[in-house]
Amino acid sequence: MKKKSLLLGALFLALAMSFQLVVAGFDWTTTHSFRIYQSGSLTWGAGTHVCNGTLTNGPTETVTCSPGSISASTQYRVEFILLEGGAGKTMTQGENVTQFNVYGNNSVWAGTEPTFGNCGFNDFESDDTSDGCILSTSLGRVILKPNPSTTIELGAVETEGFMYIITTDSDVPSSSSDSYLQPNIDSDTTQSSTITINGPGAVPEFSDYAILLILITVVGGFFAMKRKVE
Repeated sequence: MKKKSLLLGALFLALAMSFQLVVAGFDWTTTHSFRIYQSGSLTWGAGTHVCNGTLTNGPTETVTCSPGSISASTQYRVEFILLEGGAGKTMTQGENVTQFNVYGNNSVWAGTEPTFGNCGFNDFESDDTSDGCILSTSLGRVILKPNPSTTIELGAVETEGFMYIITTDSDVPSSSSDSYLQPNIDSDTTQSSTITINGPGAVPEFSDYAILLILITVVGGFFAMKRKVE
């Protein structure tokens, strides 16, 4: 009986530790955690919706930003949402959230030399100190950080929105799957999944329902023709 109790205790401890590991840090899995709008405004959710995707944690998966695609030489606002699943973190001037593989050549989603506008935050919980954002770029990366007078508060199980304005170059590829997000806040660097962003000439995605409808139409037409012949 004692041995059984010890075994059960060890099992519960292992489960508790596993749960803690899952929720202790940053998390990218908020619904539609990555979005693109055709807009030059820093108003969250404004403009013409292009695509969105629900990211995962870690580089092992690729998530498609759908259903739309981006165009060359066009202005967009990129938005993403970061969840703090632990006890809370504070983002100050020396810390950042970075999107990798945004520009640099004609195989990454925004082309060789896009131009950049301002950046901003969406303080869902209204607990930030000011909302000043500084955007910098380096080696294909877009880096967002608070200005000296701004502190971004990510309390326990809180979300924060990040956004920036970009105008794509003229050499946007038909598709790119190299970009990903990574924070550097309180030593937490949880990487997101990579993101597929479609460009000009990309083949649009069809849902399972659309494919089923096409099959039904084709099969129905076949039987209709067969009855006519008979």
